[in-house]
Amino acid sequence: MKKLALAVFVLALAQGCQEGGSPQMSSQGTSTQRLMSDWPAIFYIPHPDDEAIGMAGGIREHVEAGRPVYLVLITDGLNSCLRAMMNSEPMVPGSTACDFSDSIANCPLYDPANPSAHPADHNHGMSEEHIGMMRRVELLNSARVLGVKDVFIEDVGKGFGDGEVATSPQLVANIIKKFEARFPGASHKVPSGIHDNGPDDNGNCPASPPPSAHKAIWDGAVLVKAEGLTTDFKGYRIYHHLNPNPCNTTPGETVDISAWLSYKRASIDQYRLWDPDSGRFALGQHSLQPSGMLDDAYLSNFEYRDSLP
Repeated sequence: MKKLALAVFVLALAQGCQEGGSPQMSSQGTSTQRLMSDWPAIFYIPHPDDEAIGMAGGIREHVEAGRPVYLVLITDGLNSCLRAMMNSEPMVPGSTACDFSDSIANCPLYDPANPSAHPADHNHGMSEEHIGMMRRVELLNSARVLGVKDVFIEDVGKGFGDGEVATSPQLVANIIKKFEARFPGASHKVPSGIHDNGPDDNGNCPASPPPSAHKAIWDGAVLVKAEGLTTDFKGYRIYHHLNPNPCNTTPGETVDISAWLSYKRASIDQYRLWDPDSGRFALGQHSLQPSGMLDDAYLSNFEYRDSLP
């Protein structure tokens, strides 16, 4: 666990820079003469890996246009399924949400034909707090390869609980208004929320999707837009990359991201990196492997976007 402790320490240093530093605004400030390339683009991320799956092409598009790009992570990334997988813990009796064997959360990346590539089980002794920290390490490295200017992690560098965000669009609206005040005239990029749903446990698209952080961020943006504070929003679909997904409907825009695909793949690779000796545990791939969504996004030349009502 010494390597894990070192990685956590490095993350703490990185977060100190993110929370304490103030990104520099253009000397032209909010002048109406400011060049379009000076206007920031702010991407609001529900969970680490969402930006890589459904937003990375758009992020790189704005970076290459010369705009300062910021990522705002909303949740804490805690994940009991990942903890069980990384510790080979017995599952709660009757649990099906993340049980990949009869009784133990064995690694979904294990390949019996190539057992040296990845172990069948893990004994890393991680707490959920460790899981959250290591997921943020993956996010910070994803942001680095995409070339973003800065990453902000809500709730003083920890992120809010997923359930708290899912049930409080107003919390998200307040976050968006905070960043609009800090970066006047910014464009705001959010998950497509009401359009960004996945199937239920039976493989069906629910008529009334349950609360989720993705939807709450979209709904928070709708609240801000209704106030007239800013109208520059764009939604990005994450779960459109889940295939098959009976909830997929026709997006407002289908964008060819071939020009930025290498960056998107480099971003996704940060969630695939397995190197425990250096504190990298491929948590994104572990969590998404059963769905295949990470692989689908890696191969896709497209991203899917929507306008707010």
